[in-house]
Amino acid sequence: MAHAMNGVILLTTRDEAVSIGPVLAEIDEAARVLDRAGLGLRVVLVDAGSRDGTVEVAVEQAARLGLTLDTHGAPDGGVGAVAAHALSVAVTEYEPDFVVTMDAGGQHDARQLPDLVRAHVSRRSGLTIGSRWMRGGRSPGTSWARSATSLVGNLLARRLAGIRGVADATTSFRVISPEAATVFLADGVLPDDYAYFCAMAGVIQAHGFGVDEVPICFRPRYSGVRKLSFDDQRRFLRSLVALRPVLRGIRADHRADQTSWSQRNAEFRGQDVTEAADYGAHDELHALAHARRFHRWLVDLLGPVLQGHVLEVGAGIGTVTRVLAAREGLQVTSLEPDPVLYAELSAARDEMPGADLRNCSTLDLGDERFDSVIYVNVMEHIEDHLGELRRGLGLLRPGGSLGLVVPAMPSLYGSLDLKSGHFRRYRRGRLVELVEAAGFEVVTVRHFDAAGVVPYWLSIRLGAMRALSPASARLFDTVLVPMSMAVDLVAPRLPFGKNLLVHARRPLA
Repeated sequence: MAHAMNGVILLTTRDEAVSIGPVLAEIDEAARVLDRAGLGLRVVLVDAGSRDGTVEVAVEQAARLGLTLDTHGAPDGGVGAVAAHALSVAVTEYEPDFVVTMDAGGQHDARQLPDLVRAHVSRRSGLTIGSRWMRGGRSPGTSWARSATSLVGNLLARRLAGIRGVADATTSFRVISPEAATVFLADGVLPDDYAYFCAMAGVIQAHGFGVDEVPICFRPRYSGVRKLSFDDQRRFLRSLVALRPVLRGIRADHRADQTSWSQRNAEFRGQDVTEAADYGAHDELHALAHARRFHRWLVDLLGPVLQGHVLEVGAGIGTVTRVLAAREGLQVTSLEPDPVLYAELSAARDEMPGADLRNCSTLDLGDERFDSVIYVNVMEHIEDHLGELRRGLGLLRPGGSLGLVVPAMPSLYGSLDLKSGHFRRYRRGRLVELVEAAGFEVVTVRHFDAAGVVPYWLSIRLGAMRALSPASARLFDTVLVPMSMAVDLVAPRLPFGKNLLVHARRPLA
């Protein structure tokens, strides 16, 4: 029968002839349950040099049960190396909708698979772990010493490596999404020892995927458990310590660019999003058209930048263009590459007397030069923001000014940012580095709109508001903007604010 989704059950084996038959029998029971739910399963066995006939026993048992079973070999290596190779085989050769990994020695009861798979699919998780240590999980028949070792190992995974809120990161009973598996393998954080399973949980979580747990009953192995040596424990600890800076680095990268993280994150599950390259803020532009006080304030803040011939990049429907066109002494050229937005911009041409409106981007301007270039809430929509700033530099005459307004504070990144196609919210230090890397000399950089931080966090970040209505835009313009303007007059150098403003120059030489 055709299945709505198809998964791979991945078994890595090394001398598991005693247990592989019963394990496959339990997998067969789970497969029958999932089949009735429209979920198909294929068993992929990756053998690491068994000498006891494991593969032959598995093939014979699968044929008897009617299970689809493929076998592959694995290169020499430790637990982590074999597991990583097997995961790569599953993702690249089978293109499954999900991958299940479990112990081939019988510790994991495959009859619990339907619970794990259903939870994984319904929650759209990156990783779903069958957990013995969360509420409802059990580990009967496990010695107190082995239980203590596992509990301490998981505690160290949280404390040393920085894995957050995962009770059982050391077990291999899990369901993995192909996207999460691909990201994990591509990162190359693949310990050769038992810390591999912790590394998977940590890396997948750091990249923004949901990591969930389902309680299971963890059983003794058919063939007994190999005692962990002192060397095993030492390597496990060393791997966890080495993992912590890696996870910090991944999280720091996502704080600089939130788009991939947010599309994977549990807080945004179920939200329809535009492709990252698309402009998704059409509704918000129309709502903010009512915020006239805010746009006059923006242009006032940009005052030191504005001189002579001004190039406005990303004019939208012309809310800022109208204010610029009304300023005496300025010659304004406004670009809008989106044809839908440009049609509205062009239709309102009479409200922007003297403005030169163009349906193009900075790539189309050739040798033209300007006295000022401004980007108002545009740069966050551009993936290659460094390349765009370098084009902006090339369009300025020597000594010309750059004005840049961008959303600030990555901790505020929420549903509206995602829906609008924002790649990022900016930190002050990273923004300065970006502008200087493009070749500019930074004159000033400052936060503004401090009064808007808490309301934005409550409504967008915490409340997950997904659209900005005209009514909320008017409330913002009539209440919050005057408050922020007052705060700005009293304390113009606050270290926080909902937006950042940069004034920079192209060097004379």
